[in-house]
Amino acid sequence: MDTDVAAFARQLRQDGIDAARAEAERILAQARAQAAETLRQAREAAGAAQADARAAIERERQRFAVELGMAARDTMLMTSQDIERVVMRLLRARIGDALAVDEVVRKAILELIGGAARDSVWEIAVGPRIGKAG
Repeated sequence: MDTDVAAFARQLRQDGIDAARAEAERILAQARAQAAETLRQAREAAGAAQADARAAIERERQRFAVELGMAARDTMLMTSQDIERVVMRLLRARIGDALAVDEVVRKAILELIGGAARDSVWEIAVGPRIGKAG
């Protein structure tokens, strides 16, 4: 009978160990499945975050390209206007002097008169002299 009780105790202990092992394996499998799902969700979220970041970078790149183009256009326009002002300031005196020469004025008047119809009405207005007196 001692052997029956001892065998029963061994069997009871073995059944408890087997049940505990089975429960531990089930818990471990469940934990592995949860870990795999968490890892999948994290990878999915990271992929979405990367896609969002790439899209934001592309939008910023396009906005920067547009702004850079507008800045280049504005700079070219301002530079062109500055050059035009400087050239006109430099040439104004020379142009005035060249146009104030009596021969140039006489030829311009003769050309206008020669090209006009005979029955034309003329009105001549003379403004301030441009350039140096000759």
